Amino acid sequence: MFKWLSKVAGDSNEKEIKRLQPLVARINALEPEYMKLTDEELKGKTAEFKTKVAAEYAELMGDIDNLREQLAVTVSPEDRNKLKDKIITLENSCFDTILHEAFAAVREASRRALGLRHYDVQLIGGSVLHEGHIAEMKTGEGKTLVATLPLYLNSLLGKGAHLITQNDYLARRDAYWMGPVYHALGISVASIYPMQTPDEHQPSRLFDPAYNSGKENDPWKHYRPVPRKEAYDADITYGTSAEFGFDYLRDNMVIDLKQCVQRPDGPYFAIVDEVDNLLIDEARTPLIISAPDMEAGKLYQTFARLVLKLKPETDYEVKIKERQAEPTEDGWVKIEGLLKREGLMKTDNLYDPQNSHLMRQLRNALSAKEFYLKDRQYVVDRDPDGQIGIVIVDEFTGRKMVGRRYSEGLHQAIEAKEGVRVREESKTYASITIQNYFRMYDKLAGMTGTALTEAEEFARIYKLEVVAIPTNRPMIRDDETDQIYKDVDAKFKAVVREVEEMRAAGRPVLLGTVSIENSDLISEMLRKKGIPNEVLNAKKHEREAAIVAEAGKPGAVTVATNMAGRGVDIILGGRLESYDPMGDLKTFLAEELSKTTVDREKLTEFEKGIEAEEAEITRLQGQINTLRLEYIQEVKTDPAAAVQSGKLAEIDEHERMLKAVAEHYMTVYGKWIGDMANEQPANPKKMECRIDTGRCQSVLDKEKKRFNEWLERYVAVVKAGGLHVIGTERHEARRIDNQLRGRSGRQGDPGSSRFFVSLEDDIMRRFGGDMVRGLMERLGFDENTPIENSMISKSIENAQKRVEGFNFDIRKNLVEYDDVVNKHREIIYGERKKILEGADLRSNILNMVKETIDAIVADRLAGLDYQDWDTAGLLTDIGAFMTIPADLTAEEIQRLSADEVAERLKCWAEEQYAKKEQEISPEILRQIERHLMLRVIDTLWIEHLTFVEHLRLEAGWQTLRQVKAVDAYKNEGYRAFEDLLDGIKHDVVHTIFKVQVVRQGAPGAAPQRIQARQAPLAVGAAVSSAAETVALKAGATSPMQAAAAGANVSHAAKDAEGHKVGRNDPCPCGSGKKYKKCCGA
Repeated sequence: MFKWLSKVAGDSNEKEIKRLQPLVARINALEPEYMKLTDEELKGKTAEFKTKVAAEYAELMGDIDNLREQLAVTVSPEDRNKLKDKIITLENSCFDTILHEAFAAVREASRRALGLRHYDVQLIGGSVLHEGHIAEMKTGEGKTLVATLPLYLNSLLGKGAHLITQNDYLARRDAYWMGPVYHALGISVASIYPMQTPDEHQPSRLFDPAYNSGKENDPWKHYRPVPRKEAYDADITYGTSAEFGFDYLRDNMVIDLKQCVQRPDGPYFAIVDEVDNLLIDEARTPLIISAPDMEAGKLYQTFARLVLKLKPETDYEVKIKERQAEPTEDGWVKIEGLLKREGLMKTDNLYDPQNSHLMRQLRNALSAKEFYLKDRQYVVDRDPDGQIGIVIVDEFTGRKMVGRRYSEGLHQAIEAKEGVRVREESKTYASITIQNYFRMYDKLAGMTGTALTEAEEFARIYKLEVVAIPTNRPMIRDDETDQIYKDVDAKFKAVVREVEEMRAAGRPVLLGTVSIENSDLISEMLRKKGIPNEVLNAKKHEREAAIVAEAGKPGAVTVATNMAGRGVDIILGGRLESYDPMGDLKTFLAEELSKTTVDREKLTEFEKGIEAEEAEITRLQGQINTLRLEYIQEVKTDPAAAVQSGKLAEIDEHERMLKAVAEHYMTVYGKWIGDMANEQPANPKKMECRIDTGRCQSVLDKEKKRFNEWLERYVAVVKAGGLHVIGTERHEARRIDNQLRGRSGRQGDPGSSRFFVSLEDDIMRRFGGDMVRGLMERLGFDENTPIENSMISKSIENAQKRVEGFNFDIRKNLVEYDDVVNKHREIIYGERKKILEGADLRSNILNMVKETIDAIVADRLAGLDYQDWDTAGLLTDIGAFMTIPADLTAEEIQRLSADEVAERLKCWAEEQYAKKEQEISPEILRQIERHLMLRVIDTLWIEHLTFVEHLRLEAGWQTLRQVKAVDAYKNEGYRAFEDLLDGIKHDVVHTIFKVQVVRQGAPGAAPQRIQARQAPLAVGAAVSSAAETVALKAGATSPMQAAAAGANVSHAAKDAEGHKVGRNDPCPCGSGKKYKKCCGA
């Protein structure tokens, strides 16, 4: 209806591509000039660019700082986003004058170092990423290489640039693979990843060609181990979101700024690879640092047994769309009866607050029973400790997520259901969602092959625009219409028939399933038909590389879960490993060198003299690779014409030149080895060492034969029609389907795809299955006859859109919930940073004391008649944290006004504080103030996180009171944060005056010990008389460990039933006062 509007407005994506074309032309114009630069001149360009960028930034710094100051005090999300856009625009303008030059330099460095030259469309992709957008690039279009352009450019500002990879292997591989490009430009690159082995204490590596690990066959021999901080100080850092996020959380748990590893100014620029997986699929996964808290295994096991007695539809309603199981009226009665017989009910009413923990157990047990299925959402396998447990399977990638656990008791409920050991619940020390961590970056960009279907969510939550980058060659894949069957059996039989047809034609086939169970089922069906196949799923992932390497060969059949849908490149004809002739020659020469004693310094000097030959060998191999790629593209277009094009003759000529240079290189090297051997005193007679150049010839001929065999297979598959992808079920999200389709048709390859659907599939049961079933029955379709109709395929797509919209609402809701804690986190972490940076805590603590005095005076005296003054209560409250002036008796108080009493007490507090300074020295007291503040903040922050987590779980019940759940959570969260701030003030004030110094041993020889006596929070410290440093309580190596080791504080109070008592709740003692003004004081 509105197509005319699109024509008038024009396609926005097409306009964006056209806007960047002049930039591409400018970069291309520089190519001849940059190809003439020497290696040193090319590397020198970086220093030149940095100088220009720094000068541009200096001019804009004032404006940028002003905008940041405005941002710090702006509350409105809309206004904050506008300010962020202005900051990004200003910072990007610093690069405008050198952008084309920087990209030209990276392209030339890549050509020299890797033999890979950025295509024009890759330059467009790099520019889109630099501007802070999402670049949608199809499979095989070279996203890894594209990222080098904006990473290099943005690193020039000196704030660091991050590449967020999907897993730890890619973090190491991509940084190492692209390392030579960055090194050629004088830019440092590092990789961070988790500890791989017990002896690996520094799981961070810096790419350094001058470093050699010395390990045999080490694929990462130029990775130099470095401290974590050095990895972050590198110009460019690769790592996973978990590593970056956890390092951020850990940095906010330290007791000394020297322990921080990330840059102090915060994250600046990041590119997220497979951005839709991380920011959408993983958006609901928080990063949590926790520790064991309490054992509750028996209760989980009891509920796992009880829910087996409940029947779906009769006792509870299963809401598939909402993924909820809600008890019916009869079900509630039955559940209460079961719980009473188990002796678990504290009162007769299950809705009573005292039974709230049972409601949580019930919800988790029902969810575990109905929605979390073995071999789909999880597998029973060995956990990181080597014990049998529950290992989560990522439903979007199909990979096992070892080490991850569901939160809020769900994981324990699944463990109880499967009969494995139920692990203890944990207490959260620090947490942040993926969404909020990446919203901290000044500038964020992303890459993926499937983003357009989620463009609205990227725009609304992350303010990221999606730009589809054109493919280097046209996409010619044939996406066939869905085939829809009545039941699953008929569908799978049809899938097997289709595989037989494709295999007979010599085409490789990839079958995608949504579960491990289905992948094993289809594999077995194929084997019974005599069709050999490989299975790739979370249970059989060890052979992933080998399976994928063979998946493109003629007639190969691969059955895989979603783990084959992303990050997997299936090469037609099978994978052709890149060839490094210099590496082979070096390996051979190393064997010859090991036969004689060689002076390492002389060897280094000699090798410098033959660098030109080495460079020529690498250059020729690079040209051969390029010519082969060009020939492959010709084969795709017209195999017969490709043979006549003369390209093969050109490749042969370059191979002949390579052999000649390699033989000369080997001869020179052999002569030098012989000369070195003859110089050795132990050698009684002269000898001549000659390298067997025939071996060199053999190595190169073997490589040519390997390529020709692969080319033969490749041509056969191309002629047959390329890779055929079969989807055995539609996923909830269209982009997951598109990712599976995207395995075929890479870089202009031919290919096809088709989805097989049954009315019993999850997506059809949830949306639209009954309508299609009715249609099939009216038209007389039997079980084995499919419907192929574009309208029905469109209805399935519309169902997917509805699911995507539903899931988007959930994620948007999560952002609203997390924004509450995020604001709390910003304030608390900000205060911790000020403390670590040396803020004036003396004034802050004295202000807390004065505010406490004012509050006590207001509570006990102010506003009351003299005869109603609670003088005794006043003296008790003040005496709880400091001594009372001797002259301030009850009689004296009666002669003063409330203001005068407050003033006398505040003056006395200042005197006592000054006296404390004289007793233990100002320097030591400053250190005590710092440690006390950190300990109190950390302890109460842990309690706060636990409390607000329970608030969020309970907020859903507020809908029964016609109150919007998120609004109830915001209100309760605000009150909880006010309580947190009150608690910090309370515990600091009630501790600081009680700190005493106990001197032990000879004066000046032994360390002093500082203790807090009769304080709510024990503060242990040791002071070195030489260094004057304060350490935490023995055994506590972090603030959170110290908090865990400290005594219970007011937030951890429990009532008679064992439930937590809030500071504003009625005191359990029955006094009628608030807890914070009674037993919690």
